[in-house]
Amino acid sequence: MEINGLENDELQNVIYKYIKKSLEATGLKVTTDKILSSQNLPEELDKVKRSIAVSYDRYFFLPDADIVVYKVENNDVRVIAIISVKNSFRERGFETTYWKLKLKESPVTSHIRVFLATPDKDNEISYKCPNGRPKKMRIILEYELDGIYFLKEDFEESEKAKHFEKIIDDIIEISKML
Repeated sequence: MEINGLENDELQNVIYKYIKKSLEATGLKVTTDKILSSQNLPEELDKVKRSIAVSYDRYFFLPDADIVVYKVENNDVRVIAIISVKNSFRERGFETTYWKLKLKESPVTSHIRVFLATPDKDNEISYKCPNGRPKKMRIILEYELDGIYFLKEDFEESEKAKHFEKIIDDIIEISKML
C-alpha cells in the first residue's frame, strides 16, 4: 500500500477504500465518521451512528471513528471495530485511547474494538527509546487499544502492534465472535 507523503485525509481515504474492498466478500460493511456526521442518513447508517455515540448527560458525540466496520443481521446493526487513522501523534497522541475508554464505559458500546492505523511518519511510537524501553505513548496505546497497525516495515512488533496487512484477518476473526 503506497502511503508516503499522504496527508491525513488522503491516508484515511486510501485505508477506507482498502478495507472496504478487502471486506466486500465477507458481508461486513464500512463507513466513515464524515458520512455518519451527515444529516438525513439512511436507517442503517443512522443505526451505526447511534451504536457508537458517546453520551455526556444530554449530549451525544461521535468518537474519533475515522473508519467504522459493522455488520447487519436481521435488520440489526452491530459495530465490530473503529479504526482511527493518524499520520503522527503531536498533540493528539491519546485521543484514540480516550475514545476507547469512553466506549468501554457503556454496555452498549463496550464490545467495540478500537484500532489505530498509522505510518508513524515521525517514529513517535514505532521504536524504543535509547534506553531500550518502549516510549510512554507506545505503552499506553498498546495497553488501552485493541491493536496498532503500522503502515511501514520497520517497527517494534508485538502481540498488539502489527503490520497493517493483518488488520483484515483480525477484523474478520473478531466479527465471528460478535
